[in-house]
Amino acid sequence: MIAKKKNIQSDFDLPILHVISIIFMIGVVIFFAFITLDFINRYRSQKVYIQYEQETLQYMKKNEPGLSQIFADMQNAECTSIYNSCSGIKQKEIMNLIADDLQDFSSTVFVTSHKNGKLILMKLSGERELIDDFYPSGDGLRNLIRGKVKSLTWDDYTHILPGKEIAVPFKDGGNQVKGLILRAVVGK
Repeated sequence: MIAKKKNIQSDFDLPILHVISIIFMIGVVIFFAFITLDFINRYRSQKVYIQYEQETLQYMKKNEPGLSQIFADMQNAECTSIYNSCSGIKQKEIMNLIADDLQDFSSTVFVTSHKNGKLILMKLSGERELIDDFYPSGDGLRNLIRGKVKSLTWDDYTHILPGKEIAVPFKDGGNQVKGLILRAVVGK
């Protein structure tokens, strides 16, 4: 009877190297799963970015005079502080300057540099506000406006729009960035 107990007990004893190799294999599988999922996410985000960028560039070309006026007006708006709204324009005036034929148009905001050096954001309602210098993603938006970078990955830049946002620079005839159109990536 004692011999039987030893056989049963030895069937369940796994060498320590066997246990370590199983743990290592599980780790390798998890590592490659994360790499694969990251690759798929990057591919998907790049595909969505290109689609939104192309749509936005076509929209900008078609609405260039109105967008130029909107960004110039935003740059010179009266703003007292980041905690108060800036002077704005009425939504009707915005709609007289630009068309609303951009896909998911209601998920669009405009960003540019204000005359005081801070970033200013305008919603389609005409409401404007300065973006705090300590805003987490303000540096990326500033670098895009200043032309230091050509594009930004999709991210939560303003937290005003639902989901991730894509920032596309609006350039004048001299290839100078006048502002950004931020669009929420809806349903992607």
